[in-house]
Amino acid sequence: MDGVCQSCGAVVAAASATGHVRKCYAAHVPASAEPTPALHLVVKDRYNPDYWLHLLVPAEESLYALDAYLRGIWVQCCGHLSEFRTKDAVYDSEPDDDMPSSSAGMPDDLKRAFELLGVDPRSMPALRGRPAQRDMACAVGEALPRGAKANYTYDFGSSTELTIETKAAADLPMRTPASIVLLARNNPPDRPCAECGQPAKRVCAYCLYEGGWYCEACSVDHECGDEALLPVVNSPRVGVCGYGGPADPPVARYDDEVPAAQQLLYQAATACLTAFCDEHLPDFREVARHVLLDAACGGLLATQPATAEVWAAATLGTVAKRYSVYNPSWPKGMTAGRIADRFDVPRLVASRLARTMAEAPPDDDQ
Repeated sequence: MDGVCQSCGAVVAAASATGHVRKCYAAHVPASAEPTPALHLVVKDRYNPDYWLHLLVPAEESLYALDAYLRGIWVQCCGHLSEFRTKDAVYDSEPDDDMPSSSAGMPDDLKRAFELLGVDPRSMPALRGRPAQRDMACAVGEALPRGAKANYTYDFGSSTELTIETKAAADLPMRTPASIVLLARNNPPDRPCAECGQPAKRVCAYCLYEGGWYCEACSVDHECGDEALLPVVNSPRVGVCGYGGPADPPVARYDDEVPAAQQLLYQAATACLTAFCDEHLPDFREVARHVLLDAACGGLLATQPATAEVWAAATLGTVAKRYSVYNPSWPKGMTAGRIADRFDVPRLVASRLARTMAEAPPDDDQ
């Protein structure tokens, strides 16, 4: 299945895309882009090679970010769990700490007990041979170095399974802050209508594997009813569960897109944010930076006057509300209120601004 290079628009064959897309990206990236350790990943549907993506991923980006990207472009429908699985470890979106596969993730008292006894948890019959279980805070460069292969599963009921292979690792120019870049993707596979042969626009979730593909006109008379019909989109999850797309790449934002009038405030808030995260929340530094960047590009820095410290606290308060409940990497007690205290800003002001950031609709470009 052919696809399209996102840098130059050329049609590329799946078999030959690897060599073209990385060189083409480097030739088209803005001159201001900075060399950044990055990985070239090829992602495919495990059972249908017609679906594929070529991604450029910063090596320091977390698996949470890669998971969010794959959800955004291909699989997210009902907030299901997901995992990356390599030969050495399983990285879960919500890891189960009740069944650790090594001392990693164990409660401190249980870990000390194993150490005092001189026992390796992996020698226990129930754990022997199990890959280490970790959360997705791990850097992509650590989990998926050059030559690595992995499987990705979204939804453990009606599963969508992908394969991932790291084709290359190199310093490549990337805009700031470095984000996942779509280098190329497959063209939509041909799906003819089961009744008239015209291009299918809807698919029946119940008849997906029995020729349940229909154009708009023919879908009206389908016996399963309109509630069973889903839009045909360019994703391996088409027709599964409640997936309706849009199967578009998540929008990437960059520092040079922040309006000039807010650049100084944005840079100061970013500096405060980065310093705090480096000390207290290193696993969430890039997530927090992108939350602040979205707010800046959306114009909030102009409409909601506040100091850099307040913006930093509000940004982390927003991240805390999104991630602290289910993410085991989030430090206990690191609430939005305590974050405001650390920045020495009023809790109510930071909380109000965090609520505005969380509720703000995307701007027209998004």
